[in-house]
Amino acid sequence: RGKEEQGVCTIRMMSSCVQRLLLFFALAFVTRHSRTFTDASLTDPSSTAYEAYLDFVSTINYANQKFMGNDDQVSVFWEVDLDSETLKLVVAAACQGWVGFGISETGAMRGADMVIFEASKRELNDYYSLDYVMPLLDHCPSDWSMVQSVVTDSFIAFEASRPLDTNDTQDIRIQNDSDIYISPTIVIAAWGDYPSLSFHGSGRAVRSTLRFYQQEPAEPTRSYNI
Repeated sequence: RGKEEQGVCTIRMMSSCVQRLLLFFALAFVTRHSRTFTDASLTDPSSTAYEAYLDFVSTINYANQKFMGNDDQVSVFWEVDLDSETLKLVVAAACQGWVGFGISETGAMRGADMVIFEASKRELNDYYSLDYVMPLLDHCPSDWSMVQSVVTDSFIAFEASRPLDTNDTQDIRIQNDSDIYISPTIVIAAWGDYPSLSFHGSGRAVRSTLRFYQQEPAEPTRSYNI
């Protein structure tokens, strides 16, 4: 009987090892493909798709702009409307699947307040992150209102607005950061080509800064209603 029990334990251990190996290979496969799925032509500065993205970005007429990413794959435009106490935002990205933009006190995902647009659904949602894992959907009524969106084979973009102070514990209040003695706001971005939100791989920008209350007019551009 002792030998039988020992044999059963051995089989269970082998089964457990096999399961772990299968899980390891599955995770390796997903990670590998999530990192390499992005179409290189979309982010290659010499490609036609990337040029189309930059051409589109050059037509947006907002007061402030910032490029994010090693190759400027994401462009953020913003204005603060003091009368309505709202932030107006445009985010464009050289990708085909989804793009996210967020405010982060740490400069990364942990503790970030994000808004994410999924092109396949033409859907904009409010997210937050507690750690370096998949962000969580904010189940309170979304504080973001999408104005409009653009989805092409070369890029995606959305225009939206939200109150400066949402009174939502999962949101970060947008404070007046115009004073040079106040630190600028730390922002992050992520993007990908999968139809739904997924691991971003190298498609991210962290520890960027901007001043939401910066009111210096941008260089004149052709007005474009995205």
